[in-house]
Amino acid sequence: MKKFSPQFERDFKWYLSMRHNFNFDGSAEYFKQTVQIFRRPTGTIEYTLLNEVPFTTFKQQFPQLVSGNAVKAYSDGMFYEYAFMPAAYPLIVYDAKGASGKEAFYAWDSTGEVLPTRHPNLLHSLLKTKGSVNLHVKMYAQSRADGTLPLMEFSVRQAVKAYGAFKVLREALTLKL
Repeated sequence: MKKFSPQFERDFKWYLSMRHNFNFDGSAEYFKQTVQIFRRPTGTIEYTLLNEVPFTTFKQQFPQLVSGNAVKAYSDGMFYEYAFMPAAYPLIVYDAKGASGKEAFYAWDSTGEVLPTRHPNLLHSLLKTKGSVNLHVKMYAQSRADGTLPLMEFSVRQAVKAYGAFKVLREALTLKL
């Protein structure tokens, strides 16, 4: 049995207890989104896969590049043409001999690794709960920043059993907005 950190254990128990309350995040399917980077020497036909990076990382580092557009660059004494294509892999992969739902959730949450799991329904509900909580935090923070949700209303919402980090995160996001 894998040993998890006390923080992960706390969060895992909370997600399990809240999975029936926070069950909408706007997603029907869960995929790991990446961008595949291909390259070919100018004048040739065949591209080779050079690298694959998470979509959010690619979008932050190269916001000007549109998927599918080719870019020409000089490298290693030659001109190359680079192409960028999106790719998506399912996050929930069933395998009767795979990891437990808890282990698969931990791997995804901590490193972004997708592990086949023998508990796909548990993994799905944990991903849905986490996404829903993040959506609620974002909406509450936006409402606080707009001034449409007074602080007094937070004490009422605290009765939903949200642990202290939930309120701290909402207030931190409010300050960023």
